[in-house]
Amino acid sequence: MTGLYNSLYHLDRAKWRWVEEKHKSEDDVPTMADLRPYLGDKTNLIERLTALGINYEITSISDFSPSDIAIFTRDLRFRRGFCRFYRAGTRYGGRGGWTHPDSRAASFRSFCIHNRERAVAVLFVLGIGTLVAFAAKQALAERRETPVRPNEDGRKCGKR
Repeated sequence: MTGLYNSLYHLDRAKWRWVEEKHKSEDDVPTMADLRPYLGDKTNLIERLTALGINYEITSISDFSPSDIAIFTRDLRFRRGFCRFYRAGTRYGGRGGWTHPDSRAASFRSFCIHNRERAVAVLFVLGIGTLVAFAAKQALAERRETPVRPNEDGRKCGKR
């Protein structure tokens, strides 16, 4: 995830250098090809993230517009650090933060991946509940199998 944050930071720096060197206005929007010379070795990072399925929406540097936005074009899960599942359509902007697609359309699988710890806890509680119910049934079955003994006067009593 830090690679994603860093790529947006370096894109923002490259835009500022592009504006200063090319004498552009703050409302001009560069293309990725315009920014490549200013990115230097960070171009490789951005190309790797693009290959993973992240598109960059480059904006102008004016104060009124949001910063660059990274858009996930397919479901992604980063392997290092906090492994959260990001659905296709998730957007991240340096100033705007995370924007997730409509959660009502999420599948059960993506819910479980997002909430892995909760799913494990629920399954654990269900397993313990099943074991307790099984033990209780076994105890009741053993109680019922115990023969009823007659009293001293020959009548059967309810004691087991």
